[in-house]
Amino acid sequence: MAEKLKILIAGGGPAGLSLAAFLGQGQDVDVTVIEKSDRIGGKSYSVGFQSGVVEFGTCYATRAHRTALSWMKQVGITIQRVGDSHVDGLPLSAWIKQVGNEPLIAEAARYIDARRGILRRLSASKHDPALLQMLAAPTQDWLDAKRLHKIGRLMLRIVTGMGYGRLDEVPLLHTLRWVDPDLLLSGVFHDVFMPVEGWSEFWNRLAAPMNVRTQTEITAIDRSGPGAEVTLATGETERYDAVVCAMPLHAFFKLTEPDAEEAAIAASVRWGGFATSLAVVEGWPLRKLEFFSAAVVSAAAEGRLLSRRYEGTEPTFGGDLYILNQLPGGYSEAELGELLSHECERYGAKLKTVIEQKIWDYFPQLAPEAISGGILASMRAVQARRCTWYTGATFSHEAVSNIVSFNAGLAAQIRANTVRACTREVTAGRPARRSSPLRQALRR
Repeated sequence: MAEKLKILIAGGGPAGLSLAAFLGQGQDVDVTVIEKSDRIGGKSYSVGFQSGVVEFGTCYATRAHRTALSWMKQVGITIQRVGDSHVDGLPLSAWIKQVGNEPLIAEAARYIDARRGILRRLSASKHDPALLQMLAAPTQDWLDAKRLHKIGRLMLRIVTGMGYGRLDEVPLLHTLRWVDPDLLLSGVFHDVFMPVEGWSEFWNRLAAPMNVRTQTEITAIDRSGPGAEVTLATGETERYDAVVCAMPLHAFFKLTEPDAEEAAIAASVRWGGFATSLAVVEGWPLRKLEFFSAAVVSAAAEGRLLSRRYEGTEPTFGGDLYILNQLPGGYSEAELGELLSHECERYGAKLKTVIEQKIWDYFPQLAPEAISGGILASMRAVQARRCTWYTGATFSHEAVSNIVSFNAGLAAQIRANTVRACTREVTAGRPARRSSPLRQALRR
């Protein structure tokens, strides 16, 4: 019987865990997930109170989360609808109808058709200069050119309102990755869900049969020879046939020396931020979910209140619990708390106390000049080089649905190509030339 292929996944967030689920622990692979912190799930972070489970990070699931929803069913996680969204007190649909003369369904059809055509061209060639220039330009420019006024307003809610960048800044590439037909349909039919037991519990149950090691710190990864030699904080070393980077690139390349192309990719990534606070607020009407347009327009100042989500009444803290979201900019936790107090007053409520706050490194986006310069081809080319694979938000999108979809394809590539990568890519400790059979296979 052939020896199992040993694969290390560095990072126990949604990217690492979902890839491990796809790879499984079959007769051909032995997958280990290593996580530095004392918990798994990354930005999926749930906290339980008497009133229920509060999500500080990952929260919603849409029609695009088919695989994750299927896994939830398998591991006994219950889902519930979030309910209607409001913007400035209006139902989302009414707020969208305030702009443009064309029905939303007509704009949506035009958007879907245009998106499909762009992605088809991108799939056929990652070296089309005109296409890359379009994808590098701000989303708002493209929306204006296409006269997609209602879709643009919807994107204020589901792009900027979710922390994925302002439309006059975020490159079109990222918006098209996120706003797909499933997301549009989920909004129209209110098919937006949250797991009752929490996202953290979901990942814990999914990971139960996996080989996952928490509180385990990697200090170095040597990729100069066949496979990868991993050094832990304890001083122990372990050997793997392949390693998967499921952490931010800048953190990964503190552990291992990047080649020139890997370094260029890491340098092209710009991280954003997202601040989530659990607070006791009094004086608001009990709508489940409300967004505030003043925080998402292009001229909005950082720290404005993006949204509020009602989480129930908690007697222990003496009032109604809300999750409050902000784009943090360069503000400290204390400054964001002061801004929240002013924002609550602006919208007719009183902030009594902030129970807990999380400020996330969030939404890594590619610099426009990197997109137009061909970084997407480089991101595809480095897969499998030096027995290393890459996953996570930088290579797909911040949302769990995008990460899981990306990993479904990546797992198939790893199974098909890792053995060849480890035996053909390494020659005298150096990466193979870019014309290798593996590279040609990956380009196809």
